[in-house]
Amino acid sequence: MERVQNGRNISMFVGLWLFFSAILEYFAHLWVIHTPYYYVASLQGGVSLDAFDTLVYVSVILFVFIILFMAFAAVRFRQRAGETGDSPVQNQSNLLFQRSWMVLTIAIVMTFFLHPDLSGMEQLWAYGLPPWNHGALVVNVQARQCQFRFGYPQYGLPMNTKTNGRDVLVVPAGREIKFVMNSLDVTHSFYVPAWGIKADIIPGITRDLYITPTQITSTAANPMVRLQCAQLCGAGHSYMEADVEVVSPQAFAIWVAQEKTQVSNQNS
Repeated sequence: MERVQNGRNISMFVGLWLFFSAILEYFAHLWVIHTPYYYVASLQGGVSLDAFDTLVYVSVILFVFIILFMAFAAVRFRQRAGETGDSPVQNQSNLLFQRSWMVLTIAIVMTFFLHPDLSGMEQLWAYGLPPWNHGALVVNVQARQCQFRFGYPQYGLPMNTKTNGRDVLVVPAGREIKFVMNSLDVTHSFYVPAWGIKADIIPGITRDLYITPTQITSTAANPMVRLQCAQLCGAGHSYMEADVEVVSPQAFAIWVAQEKTQVSNQNS
């Protein structure tokens, strides 16, 4: 009789677990695809987004299990009206459950370590290697309190290149970009939220960051497309940002020609 009752309890718990997990997974999916914080406009950002989505979906299942387990025990095994004394069945410990929970926890952690952690890092690393980095556009990034400056050595555009008198990062969509970053003073960081990757810019060290923008967009169109220092670097840290314009390859070629003409006029 007791075994039958235990089987019913387990079946009831599993059914409720699946039911509530399905409901919360549905709402988690809606949140994932509709929230504005998920605006991603680069290949590398897509890797980070996939990793985060995986954690969200799995975490929902674990969250429902833990909360439902406590609620189910409190409701199903409560003392009912007319009942007195201790429960006829008292379990101080359950070695099978404890060991199973420990093994399951280790398995979940190791799974997350392999995917999306290692698999994602391997994919991000591959974007900086052949054939992905073939023909990459090199953009020099110089950080100082509290300003970013950009140069395009492949086109002979020096670090003082400006767009309409402003330091604006202009890059083409669909092309691998190699950012070569240096700091003149303290530690800064290179972070465009829509690109999903942040890298520190450390004094005395030249660091590379590969990004492949996937959408034609700009800071004016979406504030997530802005270059922001995300490393506290001084009193003016919050103002250390630059507009970003991701344009078509044709528009980028026109922009380069205009900037080269401007530089030539300044030097003449």
